[in-house]
Amino acid sequence: MEIKVEKMKEMEDGSAIVWLEMDLEAKDFFIGEGFLAVLKRSIGDSDSYVNQKEIEDVERTLKKKTKRSK
Repeated sequence: MEIKVEKMKEMEDGSAIVWLEMDLEAKDFFIGEGFLAVLKRSIGDSDSYVNQKEIEDVERTLKKKTKRSK
């Protein structure tokens, strides 16, 4: 994998614009990683997605209610 910085321009706000040259392997890697990051963020922001912590919270609540009703 090869990545080469062709040009970098610093902006007044402290950010920078960078021009890169890369081979196909690097390009595929960055596109794949970016795609995964977007998917993870959109799943995390989804109102219909239930993550593992929420499942565990419900399971704990159900166990407590079951113990109380006995």
